[in-house]
Amino acid sequence: MKFDSHSARGLYNAAPSTIVTVTNNNRTTLFDDYLASTIQVQGGPSSKKKRRRRRNKKPTGMMHFDSSDCSSVSSDGVSQSGSCNNNHMQQQHLHIELSEEEKCQYVALDCEMVGIGRHGRYPSLARVSVIDWDGNTLLDLYVRQRFEVTDYRTFVSGVTEEDLKLDQAVDYDICRSRVQDLIYDKIIVGHALKNDLRALMITHPWQRIRDTAKYEPFMKDRFDDGTLWPRKLKDLAQQKLRRTIQQPGNAHCPVEDAETALDLYKHARYRWEKAMDYKINKTHEIERLRSNSM
Repeated sequence: MKFDSHSARGLYNAAPSTIVTVTNNNRTTLFDDYLASTIQVQGGPSSKKKRRRRRNKKPTGMMHFDSSDCSSVSSDGVSQSGSCNNNHMQQQHLHIELSEEEKCQYVALDCEMVGIGRHGRYPSLARVSVIDWDGNTLLDLYVRQRFEVTDYRTFVSGVTEEDLKLDQAVDYDICRSRVQDLIYDKIIVGHALKNDLRALMITHPWQRIRDTAKYEPFMKDRFDDGTLWPRKLKDLAQQKLRRTIQQPGNAHCPVEDAETALDLYKHARYRWEKAMDYKINKTHEIERLRSNSM
């Protein structure tokens, strides 16, 4: 099937969400900046760039590491022992003691795309990986394409034409349904999750998203103007975890990237959750005041 720009406009439309606009003239905290912009109750805070004051403190805490390997796709969509690239033997996991009930609240997600349309301009979901708190692979699927692929982006995605023709590859709707089942009512961890959720056409409450690309202490001030920008996952992995991923010449592995994002979250979990509790409580307070004034 041929793909054109008209088809692209509806390809990744997510479900509509309720929008609440809040104005706050007192810029006293990072979250006051957040409140001064649009709060998207179901899809998360607005993606518009905001000026934030930098935090200079770095996350601290005790860490314990052990080794693990990567995975390859099996017939049921769950990974078997294997390796995404030659570097993965260097990978290590960061472990924090949680109860089994607490661990079940978390999953980590990462996706790889291929290009469709003229010059491969439009991204199309090609592979999805989901892991649990302990790094066990819950899902690792290749996705059959509904449109003609014009750029497999193999040097980055690791996806080839043969991968998408495997018997194990599934239709988009099946993949999306299985991901929805896994992430329902869970906290999702990942890097630049906005792109992955858009590709899956899934909305998720912002209160249950932990995006390492959007966590302020992980971001950087590129132009010394106070505006924070996301950093690359591989740079965060090197600085925070002393881990090398996505080496030049090696394609990305979604299982490895999901593991790395999860370990980054574990590294900063205590401070991160305190910040999230503040934002959630503040949002409830604003909504309560708003409802009382109506």
